[in-house]
Amino acid sequence: MWHDSNIEQELRSIFGEGRDAPFYIYGDPAYSGAYGVLGAYTRVGGRTLLRDEKVFNIIIAQVRITIEQLFGNVLVIWGFSGHKYQQKAGQSPVAAYYLVSILLMNLMTCVRRENKVSQYFDLQPPTLDEYLHGV
Repeated sequence: MWHDSNIEQELRSIFGEGRDAPFYIYGDPAYSGAYGVLGAYTRVGGRTLLRDEKVFNIIIAQVRITIEQLFGNVLVIWGFSGHKYQQKAGQSPVAAYYLVSILLMNLMTCVRRENKVSQYFDLQPPTLDEYLHGV
């Protein structure tokens, strides 16, 4: 899925080929070797993590949990998009249902003017008008 998404190529075109990425996407360890993707620090060869690496892992885990809770809310509010017994790849447009659920959740966030992520980062979500002009 990562390869088919062309995200890595998009990041290279945005940041410039041959340069280090100035920003990173935090991803699953399976993607941490990809350009522009950063994962948690892990012990390699029995090496103990440095203090700064441990602190980074703790901080990023808190952020990850906050964002995962938001994805969980999508499935609670728009339950059909995550109903594993009715959603079958190749037989129903699973990705389309999920993307529509995310869009609806984003619209709700704009109308309510907050969600867990905006609270965590102390940021104001865009207005509905601002969001729709960016879509």
